[in-house]
Amino acid sequence: MSSLHSSAKGPAGASCQDDVVIAVMGCTGTGKSSFIKLLTGDDAIEVGHKLRSQTSDVKVSFFQDAGTGRRITLVDTPGFDDSRSEFTDTEVLRKISEYLVNEYKGSRKLTGIIYLTRISDPRFGGQSSRNLRMFQSLCGSDSFKNVVVVTTFWECVSESEGAEREAELKGSFFSKFVAGGAMFMRHNRTMESALQVLAYVTSLAPHQVQIQQEIVSEKKTLEETEVGTIRKGELVQFIEVHQAEVVKLTGELDALKQVKALTRLVLALEQERQKALLAKLKAETERLELEKGLEEEKKVRRELETNLGKRVDELQRRLAEEVDARRREQEAREADEARRQKDARRARQYRRNQGSKRTEGAFRRERARQAGEARRREEAKLAEATGRGQPGLAEEASDAEEDEEDPRREQDNMASLGSSAKGLQGASSTDDIVIAVMGCTGTGKSSFIRLLTGDQTVEVGHKLSSQTSDVRVSSFQDPATARRVTVVDTPGFDDSRTQFTDTEVLKKISEFLVNEYKGNRKLNGIIYLTRISDPRFGGQSTRNLNMFKSLCGSETFKNVVVLTTFWDHVSASEGAEREAELKENFFSKFVAGGARFMRHDRTIESALRVLAHVNTLAPRHVRIQEEIVLEGKKLEETEAGGIRKEELAQLIEKHQREVAELKEALKAVTKENTLARLELALEQEKMKNLVAQWERERFELTKGLDEEKRARQEQEVELRRRMDALHRRMTEEADARRRDQEAKEAEEARKREEEDARRREQEAKEAEEARKREEARREREFRKEQEAERAQEFLRREKARYAEEARKLEAHRLEEAMRAEAIRQEEARLAEELKRQENEEHTDSGWCLLQ
Repeated sequence: MSSLHSSAKGPAGASCQDDVVIAVMGCTGTGKSSFIKLLTGDDAIEVGHKLRSQTSDVKVSFFQDAGTGRRITLVDTPGFDDSRSEFTDTEVLRKISEYLVNEYKGSRKLTGIIYLTRISDPRFGGQSSRNLRMFQSLCGSDSFKNVVVVTTFWECVSESEGAEREAELKGSFFSKFVAGGAMFMRHNRTMESALQVLAYVTSLAPHQVQIQQEIVSEKKTLEETEVGTIRKGELVQFIEVHQAEVVKLTGELDALKQVKALTRLVLALEQERQKALLAKLKAETERLELEKGLEEEKKVRRELETNLGKRVDELQRRLAEEVDARRREQEAREADEARRQKDARRARQYRRNQGSKRTEGAFRRERARQAGEARRREEAKLAEATGRGQPGLAEEASDAEEDEEDPRREQDNMASLGSSAKGLQGASSTDDIVIAVMGCTGTGKSSFIRLLTGDQTVEVGHKLSSQTSDVRVSSFQDPATARRVTVVDTPGFDDSRTQFTDTEVLKKISEFLVNEYKGNRKLNGIIYLTRISDPRFGGQSTRNLNMFKSLCGSETFKNVVVLTTFWDHVSASEGAEREAELKENFFSKFVAGGARFMRHDRTIESALRVLAHVNTLAPRHVRIQEEIVLEGKKLEETEAGGIRKEELAQLIEKHQREVAELKEALKAVTKENTLARLELALEQEKMKNLVAQWERERFELTKGLDEEKRARQEQEVELRRRMDALHRRMTEEADARRRDQEAKEAEEARKREEEDARRREQEAKEAEEARKREEARREREFRKEQEAERAQEFLRREKARYAEEARKLEAHRLEEAMRAEAIRQEEARLAEELKRQENEEHTDSGWCLLQ
């Protein structure tokens, strides 16, 4: 092991063709540089411990393999999804392809390609899927057998959770690689796991990747290769989706304008009609005023009669409910008494088995506590069902006059008591606490809402694919403030499903916020979740944060809570360091605007702390609501939509610039090809002259070779006949071997079936023996219980008899003093005998338990 670390590092110049060349690729923050530094022992390799990306160029490290004596060349490549805007995925792809092409021109092939991915990521997002497709096209299916998919960060997950994610990666995202011969391996930051990966890769045969053959052999430019075409197609698809969304939003806006114009026309017509009706109504006003008094008097009388009837029905209903509640309470008490008796019997049995009298008291206290809690829950349910504490009939009668003044008061009170913790999906009150939960996919939004609200219908994704696809609302009653809390679960950005683009997610969120604004409901708080376990804050995360920043507006930053999750996947010091970097670099504007950083560790306490902080905030509107509703902007005209549009424009501009550079390179290649064609024409002319000379020589030699040709043809016919016979014989032997192999496989299958039958029979026998042993044990325990009960009954009868005799002897104490003394001595002897018997019984019982 030390020889591996102490080996000389080669220069970064030309390498030998016998070198083992290994390329290490993957997204940023997956641990590529750390893996190479651990394997080579080279302290000069820079490893990023910040949330920003570290590696920006292709770097080569050399060391001597102590086992084989061959020089190992490890190529560290910049990661995809870089957080720096100048390092796009296209730029990273260009740097990797340039290195691979130079290696191929130097007749050096890759022995293996290591692709690192984090097993700690709860989602395999859209950016990760796109990077994987680029890597797949870069390698080509013929090179899959030389690919090793290494999963990292195993210390951040449990063994079962990691194994489940690894199986999903194999069966879903990396299925084509596995089918093509790729190997899955694990790296847990130890030298042993790194050496296992190295040992497997060095056993592979070197092979060129697809992009090397396309650029060098087929003379394609980078954008003409398969990986370049995929990158270009993704950008074109992204532009088409955005344009389709723009067209759709424009059509909706035009439809809204038409509806608005029609509404104004209808309002104008309605005003004209109302003016005509107003003139008619003025003529009837005097007649209506005369009839109004009589109608009001009749109405009041009818209302009084109706209210009195309703009140009587209400009192009768309450009386019936009170009787039913008392009956249920009596049944609950009887059930508690039955449970106490049963628990007493179990406690006595437990005390006999354990030999301790203190256990019964503790057991009774625990059961009494549980029974009290059950009784309190039942009383709470009864109180909730019967309204305000089950008032008496006299109190109800005294309140009847007040309730008649407002017959809807009781109905409103009952409706308020009927609000469940599941929340309401309909219209909400302006006094509600409305909280929006946002963030990238896989940050734990749905899990946080399910824990806070107790709503088990909230779907939580445990797979690598995204789960939430629509804005969902959950409500519950806050016991601290008695206000209804409405929590809004939003779909996450960077969705792994292609139909859910970030623009589609922004549209769904903006539609919900606009509807809330039109209903005069403001947001008390906006919770933005981010994983503290992510070693990098990548480019996609930065873009999503910028979009969220524009969606809220700086005036709303004081209502934002940045909630960091997955603290159980990092140490306290590492998490605190990342949290400080998030505050200082990425969320600095939020913190300056009054946003609050908080932590969530999957406990209800941490969730309630977040809720308590949001309760102290004043409700307010976010920026995108004012832009769309007040300023009449379309989604793409808002600041958040503008940022999304600007990102798209930057991508288009970057792509056009790359196309221009490729065209310039193509011109230079075309010029070189022109010179090459001239040289080729001269060479072709020389070849034509040589061919003419050879043709003349061939014609002269043909005359003397006719007999030799006939003899050779006869030999060829004989050779062909022999080859046909040999082929038939080999085919017959292959068929015979195949039949033998099929017979062997059938025999092995039969043996396996017989072995399975024997195994099932053995398992059935073992199950039957276990059942018999269990029945015997239960029989022994039953006999012990009967013997103990008989002994206690005998002891009770003896004590009763002795007490009766003592009472009689006390009555005749003066007459029979000597006899009383003898009887007392006899009682003492019997008590000692009983005590000795009891001790013997306890000893026998303990011995049976030990057996």
